[in-house]
Order: sequence, then structure tokens, then C-alpha cells
Amino acid sequence: MWQRRLLITKCDEVTSLLEWSRNIILKRYSTEVCRTIVNNTSNSCTKIPEQSAENDISNTNCQVTPPPPPYSEDTPTYSRVPIQIKRYKEDDPSVMMFPGHGVIKVGQIREYLELSRVKDMFKTANKILGYDILDICIQGPQEKLDRIEYNQPATLLQSLAAVEKLWEKKSKSLNSCKKVLGYSVGEITALIFAGSISIEDGIRLAGVRGKAMQAASTNSKQGMISVILKSEAKTSTICNEATKWAMDMGVSEPVCSIAVHQSPKVKIIAGHDEALKYIEKNTVAFNIRNFERLPINAALHTALMEPALRSLRKALDKVDVEDPRIQVYSNLKARPYDTKDEVKKYLLYQIVAPIKWEQILHLTYNNQKNLDYIPRTFDMGSGGSMKSIIEKFNLKAGAACIAI
Repeated sequence: MWQRRLLITKCDEVTSLLEWSRNIILKRYSTEVCRTIVNNTSNSCTKIPEQSAENDISNTNCQVTPPPPPYSEDTPTYSRVPIQIKRYKEDDPSVMMFPGHGVIKVGQIREYLELSRVKDMFKTANKILGYDILDICIQGPQEKLDRIEYNQPATLLQSLAAVEKLWEKKSKSLNSCKKVLGYSVGEITALIFAGSISIEDGIRLAGVRGKAMQAASTNSKQGMISVILKSEAKTSTICNEATKWAMDMGVSEPVCSIAVHQSPKVKIIAGHDEALKYIEKNTVAFNIRNFERLPINAALHTALMEPALRSLRKALDKVDVEDPRIQVYSNLKARPYDTKDEVKKYLLYQIVAPIKWEQILHLTYNNQKNLDYIPRTFDMGSGGSMKSIIEKFNLKAGAACIAI
């Protein structure tokens, strides 16, 4: 087990937030935690609108970031003018970002396997999961790797492999990390990094979560669609009309709702297949500029995942949780965890609620006291997919993001 140990010279002075052991793989985390570094940030966070509750993009009062430049058919949606950013030092405050389902590709893990600790981690994972997850990551096929039951633990493991790679190259950047963001299953990875959950428990949780969500997806024909909206679009209208259509098509208790708030004009909608097909056929009427059906036959982060709650709850009950040692943002609440008591509750209900990624990015990059300062971010193991999402939200933040 990787061990994180706080180095403290005085009772209230932390010289290093994290120390990654280079030798210990199978031991438990040290339980010594300096409580003074777990800041209660909930009282100081700027309150922003609950965009997940208000889905009208035309209401500018609900937008938490400025809209991108005006769109035209002759120019890219986002400016390609070079962004000037500061030269960062290795020990400057940094942000770690861990991806969720659907970004890893067969063979990507090879670049991390030169590190012996990564190989040891996969050996441990194989024992915990009961199958050879490394073989799936290397050999595939991609259709198998994309299955939720395999993709979620594989994503978590590839992200932790990226942590080992960064430790080899820029260990001070890990020690200077101030915030950790995790997208969907990446929130478990973020909690591992912050010392809240052990690696063994994190792997086990990702495995149970993936299997339970895979099983829930077989109860009906489901899917997810990414949409880029025009300023006139109203996602509440889109989802309501699509739901009514699905009901008219014979779907009992149809579901169609926002699964992820990625940015002011980019949303991921999930639900029954009939509802999503209706949206795809009526993009002009709904003021949808562009759309893409995601390669997943499940409606993650919607009510259709409710059957998965029971299995995940049982798994969470067996997990030992510590207070996060650095800030970890909850996808459910769009704010940092305050205590360990919130971890199990928020991780559980995250699977049936929309991810408030836009609001998390706002708090991370647009809510700075010094508006000219953008923290350096490390995209951990997504192959640049998370960096791409940041670029659509904040160009400076995207330019300051490094894919590992």
C-alpha cells in the first residue's frame, strides 16, 4: 500500500502535505493526520447558482462563467489565440484532476508499466477484483474495456499509475498539491490521493460500483448524449419533452435528465434510448448546435442507476474512511468535503445525481482572489481528455494544464 505521511516540524506547521513512499505497496495508510491542514472551506466558498437545479441556459443569472466567443461557421468556437501564462516552479501550488468513465484506450497503460510500482499495483488489483484487469487494459478489445464493470477500476488504476509517473518526474508538484478534483469514478481516485480511502478499498469500490452500474443498465435500453447548446436552449424543456415522447412510445416511468454539467453550453444528457433519439431528431427545434452519442449503453448519474445503490452501500459500509488531508471536491455538492462522515454519503448518491463539474471548475479557476493567477493543473491519466474539458471552460486554465 502506498503510504502518505505528513512531515510536521511543529504542531501547526506542515512542511509537506504528502510524502509518497517509494517502496511500500501493500501496507495500510498511516492514520496520523494533522487536523490543522483540513480547512473548513465551506464557509469561505463563494456561493454560486445551483445550475443543476436551473437548466435554462438563456438565463444569464444562472451562468457561472462567461460564455465563449460568438460562434460563426467560419471560425472555431473557441479562440485559438495563444494564451500567455506564468512560468511555474515545480513547488508552486497545484491541482490534481482525475478522470471518469470512457476516456482510457486499449494500450495506453503501457507508458506507465516501466515503473515497477505500477506493475505491483496491478498485481494487487488483480487479486482484489478476481480477474486480470491489466490484460484487459493492454489487450482489450476496446469494447470490453468500455464496459462499465471493467472501465471504472481500469480508469482508477491508470490514474494512480499517472501519479507514480509524476512522482518520478516532478515529485514536488505532488507535495505542493492544494486541491484534488475527480470526475465521476475519479472522485474515488481523488479520495485515495488525499489519504481518505486506501488504495485497496478504492479498487474494491470501483469494481463494485462498475458491476452494480453495469447491472442497472441492463434493465432497459439506455444511453448518454453530449450536447453543445445555443444561448436560446433550455435544457429543462429538452428533457421534459423527450420524457413525454418516451412515455408516448410506451416506456413506463421514462427518464431523461442532465447527467453532467460540463460547462455553460456543454451538457451530457442521459436516460432511456427513446428519449435520446427524440432529442437527436429535434436538435434544430431545441437549439442544439451539435451533439454526440457517447459509446456507453447506460444512463449514468440518473435515476436509472438506483438499482446500483444497494450494492454500493454495502461496499461503502466496509470501507475505513479518514478525513481528506487536502481539499477534495464532491461531485454531488460542488464543494470540498468537510469531514470523513460526508464521504460515504456523497459517494453513494453521486451515482444517481448530476455531476456539477462546471461549478467545481468555477470554484477552482474563476473564484480566485487574484484573477490573474491560474493554478497549474495535472490531468492524471486521461490522455488529455480532461485538459480538453478545461479548455472549453477557461482557456487560461487549459493552457496551464499538463496531461500526465
